[in-house]
Amino acid sequence: MRRDEVHILPKSADAFDSLEIVGDVGRVNVDLSKIAWLVLILTYLPDEADIFPHGKWATIQHLQSQLDFSASARSAEVLADKATRNA
Repeated sequence: MRRDEVHILPKSADAFDSLEIVGDVGRVNVDLSKIAWLVLILTYLPDEADIFPHGKWATIQHLQSQLDFSASARSAEVLADKATRNA
């Protein structure tokens, strides 16, 4: 997985799209800010099978882990750039 991609399981993407939570989320989304906003909104929705076909907290944790991966990779790039500039 690339650091700027978030993979959403097809059933989850279909559920989110049908509710128009944040517009079309797709299955591989490079708009990390949209996914971060989606995760926050999801925490306030009820744990219902039509919204969360794979379970509420499993879905949220799946998305959060990908955001964490992206943030960690980006922070490593920032530090490497800083070290290069200071060398």
